[in-house]
Amino acid sequence: MIKKNVSAFRKLSWKEKNDVLVKLTWEFDHTKAVDLLPLELSPFDLGNLPDEALQTYLLFAKMMANNGAEQFALRILKKFKAEIEVRKISNSVLLYAIHSTIIGFYGDIGMDEETIFYGEKVLKENVINDPQLERFITYISWKVLFAKLSLGKISTENFLQQYETIKKQIPQDPKSLNYYESEKVITLIMNSTWPLEKFLKECDHLIAQPENHMAPFLLLSKVRILQNAGKLKEAYELCNQIKDDFPPSAFRYYVYYISQLNALCYDILSFTDSILVRAYPFVDFSLYKDSNKIHGHNLDLDVWHIANKKISSQKYEDIPSQAPCLDLKAALVVLPQGKVELLSPLRTQVLKLLLGSSTLGCTPMQLTEKLFLNESIDFKYLIKRMEDVVSQLIKLGFPIYRKEKRLYFDFESYNSTIILPRTNETSNPLFYLKKNLPAINSKTLCSTLNISRASSWNYIAEWTKEGLIKKDPLQPGKYLFINR
Repeated sequence: MIKKNVSAFRKLSWKEKNDVLVKLTWEFDHTKAVDLLPLELSPFDLGNLPDEALQTYLLFAKMMANNGAEQFALRILKKFKAEIEVRKISNSVLLYAIHSTIIGFYGDIGMDEETIFYGEKVLKENVINDPQLERFITYISWKVLFAKLSLGKISTENFLQQYETIKKQIPQDPKSLNYYESEKVITLIMNSTWPLEKFLKECDHLIAQPENHMAPFLLLSKVRILQNAGKLKEAYELCNQIKDDFPPSAFRYYVYYISQLNALCYDILSFTDSILVRAYPFVDFSLYKDSNKIHGHNLDLDVWHIANKKISSQKYEDIPSQAPCLDLKAALVVLPQGKVELLSPLRTQVLKLLLGSSTLGCTPMQLTEKLFLNESIDFKYLIKRMEDVVSQLIKLGFPIYRKEKRLYFDFESYNSTIILPRTNETSNPLFYLKKNLPAINSKTLCSTLNISRASSWNYIAEWTKEGLIKKDPLQPGKYLFINR
């Protein structure tokens, strides 16, 4: 009902809205979810929200983070945390539900230091002896313990001792027990110094439990066990089975694991996964162990060259000009007959993100955040702008498709060579000109880039101002490239 009727959601009580958002976090089409609440609130509107609404907005932020819009979600969190701090919320159950949501938010996106700082602050200030708060205190205590092991602040033995104390307070229903036991095993597999095979039996037991939404994360942890045992092919097959079941907040872990498989066995990955572990745009690969085995040390190799179902790092200026070619270093397309068509900055950025995301794809929220992070207008309008750019690219013939609420680029049906930048450097057609011409003037710009004379002079003025070209003192009207 909510999917089809946003007005029905708005008529619910704040508590009912909270229940809906909890259920929708893993299953909803989040491009529609942004219609449920106005996210850009004035200080006046924020101050007039009832206390119960603060929890609703924090749950919504948590949902956004799980679906790839972490920075936008953090903005909402920061705003509402500040509001919570100045309010005197008398309802202790609501207050601790809010604290738990904030802790869960930090945990979901791997902000372990913030989890410990905020969680210990809440636990220290807890002076209320109320049985209704026990489940919140237990959850917060667990998240703090989880973060401490992840950061290496406690030993495996100490972790397990403290977990046994927390376990006594866990609600004894199957869903709660499965959640805590699953997170415990996942944490141990990721961070323990013990032999990983020790956890395999418990991991398989929890995976088999009905309606355990932690199962995909347990399966990914099992990949590490198989990898550690040298069963690389089996580990990779398991990766392929589970990659569609993750929220975007966990994509980084999937990329990390298959990067490790690639480092251990260079030819194990498919062509499209080989792109993913080199060009995924939502992680910093320099932080990955063995990253140089994939990415290399040579910074002069500034692009990924994708052709004939292979990807290699190359120096842009050494790649022969050819047609057809999608050149995202220069923000242009070279058509089969050699004609050049320029791509706008937004179209170029969308293509970079979709190509780099390869087999994982991008959620609309991920794309929107990456494109419009510095925009302050309501997120639902930014989602629409992103969808408009994607529609334009599809009309231009790019094989972009939607599957299971994610957007993908179809490499199999695209026959052009692809040049994908390895850095976040701004794409610029000047790179293409510099590679193919000794100098430029208005006429060569018009003929090479297929643009109007007015546009050519705009480019010349812009590049001159930026110090990328300079007038040729010997030939009036010509401009020389400036090497940097």
